[in-house]
This record gives sequence, C-alpha cells and structure tokens, in this order.
Amino acid sequence: MTVSFGDVKNSLSKRELQILTILSQVKIINYDEINALWEDEIPTQNAVRSFIKHLRKKLPENLLKNRNGFGYVIENNI
Repeated sequence: MTVSFGDVKNSLSKRELQILTILSQVKIINYDEINALWEDEIPTQNAVRSFIKHLRKKLPENLLKNRNGFGYVIENNI
C-alpha cells in the first residue's frame, strides 16, 4: 500500500496502514488502540514514538499531532 501527497509517494507497512485507516474514520487514535496493533506483544513507549516518527516522515508536515496522555490525531489544515 502507498500514500501519496502531491508528487511524493511512500510505501506503508501493515501497521502504518492500520493507523491511517483508523485515523481516516475517527480522526483520533488512542494509545490502547496503537498498542493493540502489535498483536502478540505490548510495545514500549519508545517503540511507539519511533514508529510514529517514521510514519510522520511519510506524511505532510504537521498532519499527525500528538494529544498528550491520549494518542494521536489528524489535523487536516492542508
């Protein structure tokens, strides 16, 4: 699966696609929902941060925002 914005196309992993699918439907994903995507293990906070950082590089700047203590939200100001 790929995501494209303008002329830029990026491949998505299964988890990245799952997160973007949830965000496209409800506009916010909480930490429990993110943790559930790892199925057999609970990721560390650092693993989730690293994953989100990598995903943000594939998206337009400032699209994916953190809601401290809750999760992540899409802010569509494009």
